[in-house]
Amino acid sequence: MTSKPPRRPRHLHLSTRSKWLITVASILAMAWIFFDHTGIRYALDVNVYRLGAQRLLDGQPLYEGSFPINEDISLPFTYPPISAILFVPLTLFGPLSVSIAMNFVNIALLYGTVWFLLRRLGNLDRTSASWVAAGLAAVLSLIGPIVSTLNFGQVNMLLAAMILADALLVPRKFRGLLTGFATALKLTPAVFGLWLLLRKDWASIVRMGIGTLGLTAIAHLITPRDSADYWLHTLAETERIGGLGYSSNQSLNGELWRLGLRTEDAGSVVWIALVLVALAATVALMLRLLRAGQPLLALCVNAFFGLLASPVSWAHHFVWVPIFLLVLGLLAWRQRVETPASSAVAERFTWNIAQRRVWMCLSIMGVLCFALIPTAYTPSTGNVELEWNLGWHIIGNAYLWWTLAAYPALWFLFSPPARRHQPAPSGHR
Repeated sequence: MTSKPPRRPRHLHLSTRSKWLITVASILAMAWIFFDHTGIRYALDVNVYRLGAQRLLDGQPLYEGSFPINEDISLPFTYPPISAILFVPLTLFGPLSVSIAMNFVNIALLYGTVWFLLRRLGNLDRTSASWVAAGLAAVLSLIGPIVSTLNFGQVNMLLAAMILADALLVPRKFRGLLTGFATALKLTPAVFGLWLLLRKDWASIVRMGIGTLGLTAIAHLITPRDSADYWLHTLAETERIGGLGYSSNQSLNGELWRLGLRTEDAGSVVWIALVLVALAATVALMLRLLRAGQPLLALCVNAFFGLLASPVSWAHHFVWVPIFLLVLGLLAWRQRVETPASSAVAERFTWNIAQRRVWMCLSIMGVLCFALIPTAYTPSTGNVELEWNLGWHIIGNAYLWWTLAAYPALWFLFSPPARRHQPAPSGHR
């Protein structure tokens, strides 16, 4: 069988009107990101990072007490010590200027991620990808997890970009290091070791461990007291992160707390059992996607498992969902515009009518669910979530329900094609 010639990047002939619309949408999105009714938007979490780094420079204990973020809110530093060390440059900024700087970083990461996926999966040329990425980034900035990440000045886009770059851009001989660095920064990216494990990429798993332990060791050399405090005491104090039953916690654990099935003294067995079931389902689905030649979708499902299994998955942690929807949309688009003879994507799988309907339903519900941000309209705080009725449990866990629904949908979308009966050669009849 002869190999297919390299595919030429696709050029989209965008009209002047389309380019103007993209420009206006981008400007409006930028204005919305940087300003609110009080003026320049104040990003809460990035100021926690800044104050944590300042406390480190001042020689004060990093994990004792909370930082006064504004007149009404004080928050503790919850990240590993290496994060505070790497956040030291933030101390050069004031509260508002660091908010602006972090938003610029997050916007650049969002745009760069979309641009890369358009180039890699959409096979668009540089010019087309640049225009489309600007429009899509403006739209995605209205999707709940991106909204929260921008408003709080969170590092979710940075971590996602590090994982994606490690999986798709970094030369194979260095793969795993970036994921290890991300794990050292926030621990939760450790879950992506599963993607490497299922691909039997043993060398990358070793490099991931080296990256994690290397940065952690550097932090211990720089601030041994804070390192010992974090690993021996702070890490186990989950109450520092926030109320586990708070509506924004969209993990399995969060819903168990809201249902009253988990407390400080009971319910951990139920949670562990659900996590193990989710792990089994995740492994089965990831293997199916890997066999179907969809490593990026398998990576997204790996992220979904992390969101489901984590004790705390705040709404802004779900940045992988917009990435997933974009990847799935690009695969569907490629099926329509390319033929099996010219595209490995179209050759590998082609959805039938039922599968396309499932894709549309999953995508539309995902956009609606994460754009409308249902958790913002539910009764919350003060443990009022423990008194939710059935309706509030349905609405208030929308992120969780959609993530769970994505599993059977993907299983159906990438089911192996039915074997067709092939007539035997005439000599064997």
